[in-house]
Amino acid sequence: MYDDADIRVDKMTTIQINPMFKINDSSECNLLEPLSSFASVLVGNFVFIIAGRKNYQCTATVSRYDMRKNEWVHMQKLPEAMIGHVASMYKEMIIVIGGMGDEKEVLDSVYSYDIKVNAWKVNNPFPKTILGAAACTANDIVYISGGVSGMDVDGVNETSDSVYQYEPAGDVWVLIGELLRSCYNHSMVSSNRKLYIVGGADMFAGLQCFDTEVYQCTALKDIPRIRSSAGCAILNDNIYIIGGWGESHGDTNDSDLHNTDTILTYDISQDMWKEEITHRLPHPVRSSSCLAVC
Repeated sequence: MYDDADIRVDKMTTIQINPMFKINDSSECNLLEPLSSFASVLVGNFVFIIAGRKNYQCTATVSRYDMRKNEWVHMQKLPEAMIGHVASMYKEMIIVIGGMGDEKEVLDSVYSYDIKVNAWKVNNPFPKTILGAAACTANDIVYISGGVSGMDVDGVNETSDSVYQYEPAGDVWVLIGELLRSCYNHSMVSSNRKLYIVGGADMFAGLQCFDTEVYQCTALKDIPRIRSSAGCAILNDNIYIIGGWGESHGDTNDSDLHNTDTILTYDISQDMWKEEITHRLPHPVRSSSCLAVC
């Protein structure tokens, strides 16, 4: 149901992109501890890394990186250890949703973190257990798409095509529409009130666009390579897929899927993909996270 490989990331990689959207260079700094399947959120000049897997165990640790000082500090732990969860910003709060716990149970937990006081609060649960979903914030609204809720009686993933939005007034999640295809271990970013749902497990190389004004989903140009569990960010209306599980330039037709080190870029205005093969990541990765810093 979910990728249980303990492929840990012990470094944070910074990729520089010039005004022509060309990748100039990359650099690395150490994390406080090797992790995978964590969630990350950018808050001003700070990067928060929330929970994840370490040495085949779920953790509840939270760390914060100060980009100005180039240093990490531990913050208040999440109330529950987990992997495969998602996180997004709502005003001055970080919202954490779903995931898998220590006993490999799929969670419906929702927590909110107050940045000002370094404290967690237990929120009302998500409408269903959810793992491997994707989350992002658009116009101060948190959205969740896809994911799996567990397995059916035949051992098949119960994959979701649902899109939810968070209503903070009642601390509830509202179902607002459906994707064209269910997915999990995918990525999601937002631009101009539209959600871009990128790839996913089960050999999926599709790009879907969900319009949050009319609650409709359309298909865009397919990704040239299969990608799931990838880092994804949007910068100046270009979507970047960083690494992930899938295919890369130069693979033969009979190549197995693998951790990748290339960067795929989608130009929203041109509806066009390209693969950066000159500048690659320092090493292949998956189950990592990606944030855009302007």
